[in-house]
Amino acid sequence: MRMNVKERKRKEVGIDGVLIYLLAIAANLAAQFLVSIAAEVADAAFGKNIANSDYFQFAAMLCFQIAFFSVPCIYYGVIKKYTPVLSAPLKKPEPNIFLSLLLPVLCIAGFIIPAQYFSVFLYKIGYNLSAGINFDTPGKLAFGIILVVIIAPCVEELIFRGFLLSGLRTKFNKYAAAALCAAAFSLMHMNPEQTVYQFFLGFVCALAAIESGNLLAPIIIHGLSNLIAVLLDFNPIAEYVNRLFSFFSSHVAATVFIALGLALACSAAILFVCRLMGKLKKKTTVCGESVEKLEEHEEEESEQVEAKKFVPLVPPANGASKPQTLYAKSGKKTGLAIYIAAIGLCALMWVFVFVVSMM
Repeated sequence: MRMNVKERKRKEVGIDGVLIYLLAIAANLAAQFLVSIAAEVADAAFGKNIANSDYFQFAAMLCFQIAFFSVPCIYYGVIKKYTPVLSAPLKKPEPNIFLSLLLPVLCIAGFIIPAQYFSVFLYKIGYNLSAGINFDTPGKLAFGIILVVIIAPCVEELIFRGFLLSGLRTKFNKYAAAALCAAAFSLMHMNPEQTVYQFFLGFVCALAAIESGNLLAPIIIHGLSNLIAVLLDFNPIAEYVNRLFSFFSSHVAATVFIALGLALACSAAILFVCRLMGKLKKKTTVCGESVEKLEEHEEEESEQVEAKKFVPLVPPANGASKPQTLYAKSGKKTGLAIYIAAIGLCALMWVFVFVVSMM
């Protein structure tokens, strides 16, 4: 039987959204540790380098996504036992969502050259670039599409643009929250050569989630971006891409101006599309009242209850309408501390991968 609002509590995630991010990173690292043990056992048992096979990499990726997804399920289903209200929940597609189809193309066109130059820089200083996964058979392509284009975008967007972004939005404006969310997203991959592009992609996904108010928008952007990356590995597309980057590498001065021009033009276009998504956003109604208003009423009720529990630190000055409370002040500090701890853990692993790849 489906629970309604009265039967099950519905609360905004707040600080819990940032905590979900920390727990998801911890679960991901635990999954990586178990997968590495499984790889060692498999290699010892079968005498083959199974860990480097593409299908083992697919299985490992699936384990990481399961670890991510299990965190909010356990946290809200078993521990907290309430339904989280995200700032960008997953809803039915509205007309503005179709604009998100433009964003992955703009993202790749605007930021692929800077990302490629960063990879070249890493290579020149001695960094060993990863070989990646080959989608050279129908089976690998099928598994790749399911994992990289469908499962990973859905799970990762739920964690980063669903929970983490909702927690950051309670403390920062939309651009600062989007940037912090993008930094967390890029470092989470713990792959130095992908860091630059993943940051820009994460920022675009976060901004689209905020403006559209629908988690479906960043899922589409993330999934299509990954799909384009997969298609770029196929011939003859890969040949044209390699020729293009060969031209760029031999005409550095011209490439700098081209890269800057494309980045600025695509950034302006991305901002325009995201704002247009916000203007076209429709409010879904429930019994004649919008969901946003329903959430506002619940938030006001919870704030009134919390205000009775906590005494203000300092009496409000003349003209002040909202006195600071011990709860609100400690909540902000705790949320920021959790974010720093989580992103610091990712940064530490990023450095570890970088140092190992330099050897």
